[in-house]
Amino acid sequence: MILVAILTVRWDSVQDFRAYERQVAAIMADYGAKIERTVVVQSDPHTDTFKEVHIVRFPNSDAQAAYRGDARYLALVPIRERVVVSTDILVGEDGPDYSGRAV
Repeated sequence: MILVAILTVRWDSVQDFRAYERQVAAIMADYGAKIERTVVVQSDPHTDTFKEVHIVRFPNSDAQAAYRGDARYLALVPIRERVVVSTDILVGEDGPDYSGRAV
């Protein structure tokens, strides 16, 4: 199970956001999940927010549900609510390999 999370984050809380993400990544690991990649999207320097995209892999939807119900994760929700303006989640699976290598 792959999740693409598109997070809109407050620039003035970027350090708290990074600390939050390190903590939740450690909790995810207990459920066999991993943030495989992050991408910081260039933004207008005059805005109060920026977007960060996360590619997250969970073994299955049960693991994701267990993670979301974990007391350690729930304890961090107030931090998330303070630093993240919005989140869009896309659920998918591995797609084709476009690397150009011969098949």
